Amino acid sequence: NRLIVLGVEAGGCSPDGITGATYNGTALTDMGYWVLTGSPIGGALKTYYGFAPDSGTHDVVISANASCIVYAVAVTYSGVKQSGMPDASGVGNPLSNSGTVTDFERTVVTSAPNVWLFMCGVPGGGGIATALSGTTLRHQVTGNLYCGDAGPKATAGPNTIGWTMTSVPWLANYFSIAPAN
Repeated sequence: NRLIVLGVEAGGCSPDGITGATYNGTALTDMGYWVLTGSPIGGALKTYYGFAPDSGTHDVVISANASCIVYAVAVTYSGVKQSGMPDASGVGNPLSNSGTVTDFERTVVTSAPNVWLFMCGVPGGGGIATALSGTTLRHQVTGNLYCGDAGPKATAGPNTIGWTMTSVPWLANYFSIAPAN
């Protein structure tokens, strides 16, 4: 009951220059969240997933129709429901510009308990983010791409994920991942 989630930051390939991604030669599913923003962020973020990825160390290959891949991060989870991805999506997801904020916190209204929240975000400026209570930053490329999770969330309903950083605008994809049982 494994899951792989891939976040890809892109720049300079409009409207959607990322054409696909694979893990160990198996195609990952495009979640359809492509966000292009103007100034001040000027980037994009795309998310892919795959159920039951092969265990072990394997290549993630991202394809694009231009030289526009800036950063990418892949995260795996176990004990995940093998259908219905994402379980729930945050309001306004994908977020194309949060406005200038210090606490970048987003809410996903989940329908079941014991879900995990996942978020990848690209800030409109440099700096180092710090996880808010209940969130774990799994990967951060300082000032460029942040990915983290929160969970499992014991109750259904509004659940939050986020981090804090110098006041900047963000773009992000955020959603919940359902447990296998």
